[in-house]
Amino acid sequence: MHKLILSSIAAAAMAMGAPAVLAASRPLYQWKTQHEETVCGDLMQQFQDAMSVRPDTGKTEKARKVDLMGKQECNSGHYRKGVATMKDALNDLHLKPARSPMEAMD
Repeated sequence: MHKLILSSIAAAAMAMGAPAVLAASRPLYQWKTQHEETVCGDLMQQFQDAMSVRPDTGKTEKARKVDLMGKQECNSGHYRKGVATMKDALNDLHLKPARSPMEAMD
């Protein structure tokens, strides 16, 4: 009798657990997307700040082109790709991309 009750409870818990797991994964994805969008904005601002104090050279011209691609990727919702491209633009200027507080949690 006890085994029947325990197995019924276990079955009910498993049945209820599956929707809970699916529901929990959706906000995590949304959080990740918002996080990547924030990092895109942070890197765009870092690049803009760096360019405001640098003279135009061959390196800055190449970095501007890479930055433009990164901005287009970020603005079109391809945040992960945009973050990588923006980091490349900053690396072209020999700058270390700043890490946002949220990025440190990854």
